[in-house]
Amino acid sequence: MTAVKQLNKHISLNKSLLLIGVSKTKWYYSKSPRIIQTDPVIADVVQKIGKQRPTYGTHRMTAQVTREMNKPVNRKQIRRIFHKLGWIIPAKAKNDIIKSGRTLFKPDAPNQLWQTDITYVWCGVDGWCYCFNVVDAFSRRWIWHSFDVAAPKDTAIDSIVNAVATAKPDCTKLILRTDNGSQYNSRDFRQAIAFLGIRHEFIWHHTPEQNGHVESFHRTLKKEYIWPHEFANYQQAEVVLQKARFDYNSERIHSALGYLTPDEFMELWEMTHK
Repeated sequence: MTAVKQLNKHISLNKSLLLIGVSKTKWYYSKSPRIIQTDPVIADVVQKIGKQRPTYGTHRMTAQVTREMNKPVNRKQIRRIFHKLGWIIPAKAKNDIIKSGRTLFKPDAPNQLWQTDITYVWCGVDGWCYCFNVVDAFSRRWIWHSFDVAAPKDTAIDSIVNAVATAKPDCTKLILRTDNGSQYNSRDFRQAIAFLGIRHEFIWHHTPEQNGHVESFHRTLKKEYIWPHEFANYQQAEVVLQKARFDYNSERIHSALGYLTPDEFMELWEMTHK
């Protein structure tokens, strides 16, 4: 910035900066650069949470650190800690799938819309095992999972029957949304759903975004609960899944729920809708 000082002897600062194409903000900032320190206590908390919640970005991390430290934490400081640790800030996934244009039901209360799907878990000597999950689209609660070494239609039915027994919805007001997989398209499954009084809704072919809540849930399930482990067998995986369901509903905060856990969100909703 020596040139600016030389020019400034003869003309005003504004004109000097204009001549060399430098903004006034950059000029003043270069004169007194700030050295910003990060709080080591906050950094330790961020590292601890990050090991357990690798999918957290800075927004959710800020909310979680605020909860744990019981005091407001600035998101800019969280971003600085992320950069200092060399962590990549997760970007929202771009949806490159062509939208179907179909108008889908959006729930405004719990137990109006459930989404269900299968994901796969490698279990060592037992090979690939199958986890059928049921998620409430409104509260984001992981209602039930049925885990099996095979993927028969009976396990798909079992997951819904147990979800109903757990959540106790009014089945006549409940929609169950699934893909077109053979387990969900089987006559036995469709008859079981009809017997329960649940309306069965299929997504269109090649439109997984129509089952977006359970798709997103499966990404989190794999990254935070399944992939950190190397299971020797089916039994080990089932123990982790049982603990994961409790953690997901009771401990893990959700941005879509105002950074509450599903259990906290449901408790608040029930208090305000008595």
